[in-house]
Amino acid sequence: MPSALPENLKLLCGYCPSVSHVCRSIGISRQQFTKYLSGKSTPSLSSFRKISDFFGVEETELLMPNREFRELIALRPPAMGQNLPAQDFISSSVHSNAQSHREIKPYLGYYYTHFIVGNMPDRIIRALIHIYDHRGAILTQNFERYPESSDGAAEVSKYEGVALYNAERLFIYEKEKFAGKRIWQTVVYTTDLKASKYLSGLTMGIATDSVRDIACYRIIYSFLGREIDLRSALSGCGTFTLESREIPKYIRDRVTNQMQSNETAFRPRGDVT
Repeated sequence: MPSALPENLKLLCGYCPSVSHVCRSIGISRQQFTKYLSGKSTPSLSSFRKISDFFGVEETELLMPNREFRELIALRPPAMGQNLPAQDFISSSVHSNAQSHREIKPYLGYYYTHFIVGNMPDRIIRALIHIYDHRGAILTQNFERYPESSDGAAEVSKYEGVALYNAERLFIYEKEKFAGKRIWQTVVYTTDLKASKYLSGLTMGIATDSVRDIACYRIIYSFLGREIDLRSALSGCGTFTLESREIPKYIRDRVTNQMQSNETAFRPRGDVT
C-alpha cells in the first residue's frame, strides 16, 4: 500500500467534524482507523471500500500521490456520503478516470468550428473553440462572432463548458459565459487527427432568446493545433458565404442542414461521394 494513503486520509478527515465522526459513520473502530492514519496498518479490502464510499472517491484515487490527490480534492471536495445521484454522475464524468483521460487527451487543442444556423441559411459561421485540461477536468472555451450590427459593432458570444469522452465520441456541454441563458450540447465523431484534421457531428440548443425553438445543426471541427497564434485565429472567426473559398470544400459539402431523401433522422454528414 503506497505511503500516500495516510496523508490522503488525513486530508479527507479534515473535511469532517472529527475523526470519531468518520469512524462512527463507516463502522470502523477509532483505534483501528488511527492505525490507518499513522501508516502502522492498512485497511482490508472491505474497509477500504467503506472508506472510499463514505468520502465519495474512487479506491484508486485514495492511492494517488498526495500532491495530485490534493489538487483533485480541491476541485471535488468530499461530500461524506451525501451526494445526490446527479452530483455523482457529473463529478465522475467531468473528473474522468485515467483511461478516459488518455482517450480524450489526443483531442486537446484549438479548433475552428463551422455550422449554419436557421436564421442565416446562406452563411457559414466559423467560431473558435479551445479544449484543454485543467487539473484533471477537460474544459472548453468557445468564441463566436456574428455580422456587424447597425452601430458597426460585431456581436460576440462566448461560451464555457466541459468535454467528455464516451464510446468514441466527444461530448461538449457549453453555457453562455456572460448572459448564462443558453446551453448547447455538441457531439462529434472522433477520428485519428494524424489522418484527418476534421471532426463531424451535431450541435443542439436554443436557437435565439426571442424564438426559443430547439435547434439542431450539423457541425464540423477543423483542428488547428495545440499552440496557435490566438490573435490570428480569432480574426478568422466570422460568417462566410456558402461559396466562400476561405472555407475548405470538405466543410462546405458537409455542413449544410438539408436532409437527404433516404434519411429518417437528422445526422452528421460523413464522407460525401
